[in-house]
Amino acid sequence: MSYSSISKFTLFLLPIPIFMGLSFNIYKGSGYDSANVLPISFFIVSLFSLLFIRRYFKVNQLDKLILLNLFFMILGYSYILLTSRVIVTFDWLLLYSIPMIFGYFYGRNIANYIDINNFLRIIFYAVGLIATLHVLWSIGNYGLVYTIVNRGSDDVLGLFSIYQKLVSYPLMLGIVLFLLIFSENVIKSKTIKNFLILFIFLDLIVVAAREPFAMLAFMFMLYLIKNFAIKNIVKIFGVILGLILILVLINIFYDLENLYIFKKFSVFFNPENTTQATGGRLENFLNFWNYITTINPFFGEGFNYTDIRGSAHNQWLDALTKGGVAFWFFILVIFLYTIYKALYLSKINKNYLLLAIVMIALMLISFNINTALRTPYTSIFIWLMIGFVSSSSFKLKAGLKIK
Repeated sequence: MSYSSISKFTLFLLPIPIFMGLSFNIYKGSGYDSANVLPISFFIVSLFSLLFIRRYFKVNQLDKLILLNLFFMILGYSYILLTSRVIVTFDWLLLYSIPMIFGYFYGRNIANYIDINNFLRIIFYAVGLIATLHVLWSIGNYGLVYTIVNRGSDDVLGLFSIYQKLVSYPLMLGIVLFLLIFSENVIKSKTIKNFLILFIFLDLIVVAAREPFAMLAFMFMLYLIKNFAIKNIVKIFGVILGLILILVLINIFYDLENLYIFKKFSVFFNPENTTQATGGRLENFLNFWNYITTINPFFGEGFNYTDIRGSAHNQWLDALTKGGVAFWFFILVIFLYTIYKALYLSKINKNYLLLAIVMIALMLISFNINTALRTPYTSIFIWLMIGFVSSSSFKLKAGLKIK
């Protein structure tokens, strides 16, 4: 099997939501114990990066930033460990570093074998397959009403695990839906493309999270600003009208006020208290912000321990807490540099513009709602895109052909 075939096959497996414990038992639930399991992509990128990288390449600027970030992460961990009497844990360091290093260099490597159109095509088919299976499996087992009211099944075919809160499966759906709608020359069959859009969109409604809808609205706006055209307006209105049509059809047979997604959005606009409206995010944000003033400003907790419970529900705040100013700074610079490179590459292939928009939306929307870089399922995918842009930029600078 060629390296190109291996790259395509493993890339297809990455978005598949199979989660395993370190004892390799498959997780099928949806509770908070899911924090103790890892997606199959976590193991795939690790093995691929260790076993199948045939030839290395000259180090570029993004490589240096990634490696410097890792160095300061380990330095912070070691410093806090040596200067504080704390319980030693590698959990946070591994959760942040493995998706970053292996996801990035995995994306860096596969860009040697496939272009961006093939890269996106494989992602679309993989996510589209899972979304379709989840919708049909849920309806087949529980019926249409239960599926929409209760976020569908927690598993697919008794194997895959679709748990919404900790893995950011809806965020993956939202990003892929945006890329699928506006990508060019990736899926040439309009029938297949519309089929994938329909089922990813339906699954997004079923899992009923607010974050991907906020991301989609922002990404649509950015894309229209950059590419103001009638056809793009029609595409966006098509999505909006599709959502309205689905809600109207549901309302004919069921009371909309009992829908999970309706409750999620209605409470935001008409909350009884801020905790209900933000899911406790505002209170957690204030608690973490106050907590930051008590720890090392440069290294934070050093990914080593925590004296505060819960999640900050904010990636920037979590970065300051876990890794201090050093980690926060490197994340910011890496994303800004990736956006710059993706925008430059968009002169050759417009699909790179979509990756730039995704990165901007992650920084401004997703990172202020959840901790996408702390959950391996989405973190690996994010670093994968960064690595792919990095390699494409390097090839262009070296005078090599990219598509």
